[in-house]
Amino acid sequence: ISAAAASDYIFVAGDYDAKMAGLQAWLPYGGPTSATFFGVDRTIDATRLAGITDDLSSYSIEEALIQGAKLMYREGQNKYDAIWLNETKYAELIMSLGAKVQYTTLQVTPEVSFQGCKFQAHNKVVTVYCDKMIPVDSAFFLTRMTWEVASLKGAPRILNMDTLEALREATSDGIEIRVGYYANMHCNAPGFNGHFKV
Repeated sequence: ISAAAASDYIFVAGDYDAKMAGLQAWLPYGGPTSATFFGVDRTIDATRLAGITDDLSSYSIEEALIQGAKLMYREGQNKYDAIWLNETKYAELIMSLGAKVQYTTLQVTPEVSFQGCKFQAHNKVVTVYCDKMIPVDSAFFLTRMTWEVASLKGAPRILNMDTLEALREATSDGIEIRVGYYANMHCNAPGFNGHFKV
């Protein structure tokens, strides 16, 4: 793309604004910039409708998480039970904790689990997890019970609205199967969550 610049985003053709709304959509850093989100005007109460946010990048990673915990507590939102970081910041935290680090595992299903480390955040111990899809300068303080992926039927699933699981291809000895989903992420209490710059 000849006109591509450093701050541009690249999307798969047809996918722009047509995928699930992720953490950054629900908890935009700096608060909501547009008036409506799924038909809700979040500017009337940005903290309760778009989460708690602040720039903590001047602190070390350990201090930034403590400051984030303090801000969550000050806003009366002490329900968060997980902090998510990018692998770069997670590594910084592990090195900062040194011999004090304690590991734990979150078992989602028998096949899926996440390893994290325990962290003393303000007035409670919380688990910090790592995910490479988290932006490198972000820390998400999440209350897991407020999040859900809602879907019409299975996600993903074979799209068989015409009752056919597969179609014969007209020009080859093969079949065509269409797989997709109709789903989105949902948060019933964004104000119980936080997005901080670290």
